[in-house]
Amino acid sequence: MRRVIFILMALVVFAAWHVPAMGQTSQEVTDEIKAIKKQMDEMSGLQERLRVLEKKLEEAEKVTTQIQKEEAQLKEDKKTRAISYWRDGFNIETPDKQFRLQLGGVLHFDYRQFEQQRSASGFDIRRARYDMRGSLYRGDLEHIFRIQIEMADTPYLRNCYWMFKPSPDLSFSIGQFKIFSGGADWLTEEAQINFVEYATTSPVSPFFDRGIRIQKNFLGDKVQATVGAFNGTGTDYVT
Repeated sequence: MRRVIFILMALVVFAAWHVPAMGQTSQEVTDEIKAIKKQMDEMSGLQERLRVLEKKLEEAEKVTTQIQKEEAQLKEDKKTRAISYWRDGFNIETPDKQFRLQLGGVLHFDYRQFEQQRSASGFDIRRARYDMRGSLYRGDLEHIFRIQIEMADTPYLRNCYWMFKPSPDLSFSIGQFKIFSGGADWLTEEAQINFVEYATTSPVSPFFDRGIRIQKNFLGDKVQATVGAFNGTGTDYVT
């Protein structure tokens, strides 16, 4: 009997000694579990934030791609979009200089007033000319064209030709134009002369004629050689 009582007392002491320790261990586990849950909640919040940032990044990439496409399109448009400006007439030109069109003209007139009616007074429109010219590049070949119409008195066509230039010092022309004979005065355009009238009144060949012409320049354009074939049906000499 005493032995049984001793065993029971030992069990009671053992239980009393170990129960608080077991409770303390459970509390630590509970705290650790709570800490883990808190970390998991924080990770869940971070994941949600990460998803939001990824979505914003995707939207930003779409906007950036769209901007890049628009910039590329603008660059392409700038290559072909014509610009206009005024220089010796109204000009239209592409940014790459591959095409240029110039619209202009010449208006010359004179008025004469004499005293005591010694001679007839009057007003005369000497020149009233529309002029359209331009250039076009295709590869290494330059194209130059020109159409000029005289509107004073009886309208007629003066210059109307197309020129091909494989190189700066070699050209081939076809159409109606001034024949390259008669000197520098005759070849100077009417918009560049100092007075209303030319100095010379009768060039060697005072005609606009229709045909083809080949011109070659030498020594930095100081020497010119020209050969052509014409049919004799061009406009007579009218400066």
